[in-house]
Amino acid sequence: MSYGEVLRFVQHECIPQAILGMDVICQAKSGMGKTAVFVLSTLQQIEPVAGQVAALVLCHTRELAYQACILSTIFRLHTWYRYSA
Repeated sequence: MSYGEVLRFVQHECIPQAILGMDVICQAKSGMGKTAVFVLSTLQQIEPVAGQVAALVLCHTRELAYQACILSTIFRLHTWYRYSA
């Protein structure tokens, strides 16, 4: 199994369940796309309103918070979502 296949498998298995509102436990090695699963499923579920908080993300480390922030910015720029950070 190649690196790309593992990445797609983690995201393929977790994102649909998370979007449906199910609790998801996603365990994989570092760099396998777990944060992307979280960010993409969060962005998919929110309905942004200008001037209002749409989601509050709490992370247990500064590095994870920074990674989630960067990914959400990247994904927002490449999707139809338009809201203020």
